[in-house]
Amino acid sequence: MSPTRRENRSVIGISDTVQGLTFFSNLNAEGEFVFEVARGYGLPPSTYKVSIQPPMPKASLEYVAPDYSNKTYPDIPEIYRSEVTSGFTAVVNAGDNPPYVFDMK
Repeated sequence: MSPTRRENRSVIGISDTVQGLTFFSNLNAEGEFVFEVARGYGLPPSTYKVSIQPPMPKASLEYVAPDYSNKTYPDIPEIYRSEVTSGFTAVVNAGDNPPYVFDMK
């Protein structure tokens, strides 16, 4: 699975609102991602709505001063940051699935 634009800082979110399922995965340097869930790699079969989001803050057990700088991510247009507006969907079937490509024009 990979967006056509190579966003190595991005996070992909995938949701099935009917079943109440939501998953997130970081994109690697090549723009690829794999979902790992409690049962292993892959997602339960369903039709998911997809969003591409800016990176999430890194988790830390130590105090980290808040970063109030106004970061922008022009390589991730606002329309793709919500599954409601992105227009992206992924149908996941049991077994093997073809690669998913999400073209952020």
